[in-house]
Amino acid sequence: TLEVTIKNPFYVLHDGLEKCIGSTDDYGHFSQLQWTVTDPDGQKTVTVSNMITVSYLKAGLYRILAEDIFDYYCTPEYSFNVLVVAPPSRPTEIRGDLVFCSNREASYQVTAPGEGILVRWTLIDGMDTLIQTGGPNIRYLWKSTTGPYQVSIAYFHVNTGCEGQAISTAVSNRFQITGNNVACRLDTLTYSLTPVSSFSVRWSIVPQDAGTILQQNANQVIVVWYKPGIHFVRVEMCTYIDSIQTEITDFP
Repeated sequence: TLEVTIKNPFYVLHDGLEKCIGSTDDYGHFSQLQWTVTDPDGQKTVTVSNMITVSYLKAGLYRILAEDIFDYYCTPEYSFNVLVVAPPSRPTEIRGDLVFCSNREASYQVTAPGEGILVRWTLIDGMDTLIQTGGPNIRYLWKSTTGPYQVSIAYFHVNTGCEGQAISTAVSNRFQITGNNVACRLDTLTYSLTPVSSFSVRWSIVPQDAGTILQQNANQVIVVWYKPGIHFVRVEMCTYIDSIQTEITDFP
């Protein structure tokens, strides 16, 4: 008679081939194996154990090799690679309606991230928090009447969930006008408004014959003043009206 020993092949269960830098993962087996972890720089760590914990501290390709040094199985080794990625870069800015109108959707945009990266939007609307993942544009109808209001974004890798640093900006349901309060006759002054993009803004000067609006858009107006006195630059948006006072003095 011939005695035959039947051996099984072996493999190592793992939950993914992409990881975020700074993460760790455990790999194990029923039997003692020799584990060799090779990092992106070629540095090797060898362990004989049932289980190992790998800390992914460098971006790049790791190789995990498990060897059957005790001849338990019919296959001598099993290996796989793990790609470790760094978090996406920090977004540069959030564009859109830093002032919004009640009962009308506001819009916000960020620079589109690269391939395989999505945007995680977090909106604080009074006592409520909305988290939404997707593309670089979002529209939202603010509901709270008292606030606070805030928009935050971060980029994250789809495959790993590796999330970069977030940025935030406060949002308001009341705009603010900025500009000089004192000037001379014939001075040309610029007045600015908290940025908006989705709503119509109407600029005017009071009294109308105190000067001329040379240029205007939703966020800025340029005025040349003709008459001395106390005048106003007025803004209307939705149901909101506000103004800034400017005192114009004559030449000595």
